[in-house]
Amino acid sequence: MSTLETRIRSPIFVFGSPNSGTTILWNALKSHPGVAGPDKEGQDLEGMPKPMTHFLGLHTFRMWAHYLHDQPHSRWGEDHLPGSQLPYYATERDWIPEHQSQLEQIYAQYLTEGKRLCDKSPAHTLRARFLQRCFPDARFIAIVRNGYAVAEGIVRKRKFDPDRPQFNGLPTEIGDAAWQWRRANEVIVSYQDYSLLKNYKIIRYEDLVQEPRLTLSALFEFCGLDSVTLTTPEFEQNLNSRQISRLKPHQIGTISEIAEPMLARFGYTIQNIQKKIYWLTGLPCSGKSTIAQALCGHLDAQILDGDKIRAMVQNRDFSLEGRATQMRYVAAMAYFLHRQQNVIVSLVSPLREVREEIKRQFLNVVEIYVQCDVEVCKRRDVKGMYARASSGVLLNFTAVQQEYEPPLNPHLVVRTDVDSIESCVNQILSYARRDYGEI
Repeated sequence: MSTLETRIRSPIFVFGSPNSGTTILWNALKSHPGVAGPDKEGQDLEGMPKPMTHFLGLHTFRMWAHYLHDQPHSRWGEDHLPGSQLPYYATERDWIPEHQSQLEQIYAQYLTEGKRLCDKSPAHTLRARFLQRCFPDARFIAIVRNGYAVAEGIVRKRKFDPDRPQFNGLPTEIGDAAWQWRRANEVIVSYQDYSLLKNYKIIRYEDLVQEPRLTLSALFEFCGLDSVTLTTPEFEQNLNSRQISRLKPHQIGTISEIAEPMLARFGYTIQNIQKKIYWLTGLPCSGKSTIAQALCGHLDAQILDGDKIRAMVQNRDFSLEGRATQMRYVAAMAYFLHRQQNVIVSLVSPLREVREEIKRQFLNVVEIYVQCDVEVCKRRDVKGMYARASSGVLLNFTAVQQEYEPPLNPHLVVRTDVDSIESCVNQILSYARRDYGEI
């Protein structure tokens, strides 16, 4: 064993399908004081040995263009393993001493004494066996993410800026993106199913962003790293639902048909995504109900108005706990109704945490912030609620005794104190047509 190989002890390699969260996982692992690594992924490091590169250049995504409509699983090469007929599928058989020396020299540049190397690249998905031959005590972590969200993100990025070189070879059609996700994850599970990697763990992107402390603690233990107190990373919670909500019905069908085996394996099912729940949130008297009425005919929708639902169920609990219960109750009603048609929710819903919870639970929610200056709301208040709340007659009123927590990442913001109701409605309709197709 060489001196450098001894120094590069138990390196950590992260991989997964493009757009699956490899970068955020990599950065989270490198936040540990005992971990170091390159400032760019291994695929793009200069001087890599041939099994770590390919004939079409160094850009990670190009290799996947040749891994879409490949032969059926039962006809793949060595032991029928997924990917084994690809020219970029590198195994222990591709190893020679010169490759070992090249890798050691490159990785040693990014290490300081006493730290563990951590490298990541989606391309490592096809090179894990080769890397294990180079570093027998390496740890391998694969990350998988909802295939519907991944496919949407891949296609949107490619079409948004097709001239960016890092996207060369990235699929531009939803079917190709679905094939890419399926094939990559077939390779990922083959390492586990056939016991091809000695120290190997598969995690889900959703678990990482929802429970980062728990997930990272388990990964540090798997890697043999000391338990340390870290600032828990904050990840945006609703990226999956936001990306999935952009898909049109025919795209959902295409992804489901192509990627069903892997979607089922990881529990990524999709239901009732064609219909939407348009959730209007904002201060009292900001114009939510007026917008809801105007939208209703355009969207062929059922309206759920917060005041009417409270009256119907005789709920007079306006405490924060009562409001949270009301929001969850309305969300459940909306989910049940949206199986047949679009639903418009008109509800102050002042609690940001509960709104985020609802968006995570129900993928079809479109959060629309109806923003309006509180002084304008007071002037519109024909019922005198703001005045009664200020005098103490009306208790637990939002914007007086209770705070309204504005959305941080709404799908859309409309300003009723700046634009007319007609203009706000048209903005919502334009957004719906752009992101969801015909309505």
